[in-house]
Amino acid sequence: MSSICCPFCGDKDESATHLFAECAVSSIVWQMASSWINIPPIYAFTIEDLLRVHENITGTATIKKLAQAIVLISCWSLWKSRNDLIFTGTRVDISRLLAEIKSTSFLWVKHRAKMNLLTWEDWSSFNIL
Repeated sequence: MSSICCPFCGDKDESATHLFAECAVSSIVWQMASSWINIPPIYAFTIEDLLRVHENITGTATIKKLAQAIVLISCWSLWKSRNDLIFTGTRVDISRLLAEIKSTSFLWVKHRAKMNLLTWEDWSSFNIL
């Protein structure tokens, strides 16, 4: 019989809200991501809170769009880590997860947002403007 508990923390039943907003693992990811991009700590109680993070930060429209992209990529990376844990038993490594978020978002922003002059050094330190 499979468990309905969160695969990351095992403390509560798994739900989208728990996985992305309430779980200790996602909370650490949000704190690390907000520190990386120099915004106030991300506290989310619902998925809607996450989808509105960019609306509640100060900065240019570009910074807000980048924050939105990083939140979406972080959710995707958390979901992939959840699946890796469930299907292959790969334990979550938060440092590796943040590195994946940084690298995936770098590639996405550099090529999809047409920021061709963006360097990895500037992105990894979030020295954008």
